[in-house]
Formats: sequence, C-alpha cells, structure tokens
Amino acid sequence: MRQDPQFVEAMVNLARAEAALGRVDDAHVWLDRAARLRDDYPDIHSARGSLALRAGDLEQALASLGRAVELAPQDPEILTNLGAVLIGRGLYAEAENRLRASLRIDPALPATAFNLALALDHVGEREEALTYYQRYLALTPAADPARESVQQRLDALRGRPAVGAKPAAESLTTADGPRRHRETRDDH
Repeated sequence: MRQDPQFVEAMVNLARAEAALGRVDDAHVWLDRAARLRDDYPDIHSARGSLALRAGDLEQALASLGRAVELAPQDPEILTNLGAVLIGRGLYAEAENRLRASLRIDPALPATAFNLALALDHVGEREEALTYYQRYLALTPAADPARESVQQRLDALRGRPAVGAKPAAESLTTADGPRRHRETRDDH
C-alpha cells in the first residue's frame, strides 16, 4: 500500500481481513476508499455484499452482489455468493440458476456445491440435492465445521434416522479470504 496507494485489490483484501477480524467499520472504510478509485472493480461490490449478508441485510447484499455480477458475470465466486443471498430470500429457482452457472465455470468450489444442494433440497429435489451434498463433502477437508450437519442431512435423505428433516445449515459464501488476483499493478 505504501508503494502504490491506488492498488484497489489490496484495499479489498484489507477490507476482507478487517471483516474477518470483526472490524466491520474498518472494512467499510477500505471498501469506500477502493470504490472512490475504481467503482467498476467487481470485488468491491462482492465484498460489500458479503458484509451485508453477514449483517443480515439481504436487500443490500442482493444489490451489491447484483452489481458485482453485472461487472463480472463469469466470476464463479460472485455467482456463488449471489446464490447464497437468493437462498436467504427464498428465491430457490433463481439461486439454482446462478449456482449452476457457477458450477459450469468452476466445478470445484465447495460453497457452490453446498448452496446448490440447499436450493434443490428446499424445492424437494432430494435426489439431486443428495448428489451435491456428497460433492460438497468430497471437496471439503474433514475439519470443515459444516460437514456434520451435511452428513446428518445426507442420512435423512437416504432414509436413515436423523434428527430433523430440514435442509442442512444456512448457505455458504466464498468471500471470507483474499481473492485471486483480478488486476495487475498496471491496470489502475
């Protein structure tokens, strides 16, 4: 940052780090600073959407992630995060469309597989949901905290005794860590 104060990607990643540490106000400061330099940078809007989702503001999350998708319609992580918000709003068919688009671009994102399973599960497509819950388990490490609830849901879908018959957990986003590089220092 000292060498290049306009390096927008670094500002967005600093915002994500601040958010991960619970310093949401500081995260917003970094995102506002980045937006003043390059409001057309999709990760600014994606990060804002993730912050809004964490705060429970689904309308703001939808607006921010919608803008991010306008700017980067082929970004699988942004599509996955938008799918998570759509699930939160109960728009399962639209979420399914966004999540399938994300899978076509990058079939190895665990959050995409999980969210697609969740959307399908909510609309009663149990067999296909089972497939994507299994894919999620195959893509995540054993220490992943969501694995237990996913395994319980798989057991329920397979007809094994399990507590509760509702879909596993809430939707997941992919925006908790720094993103891959989208720009180079010469792009600003």
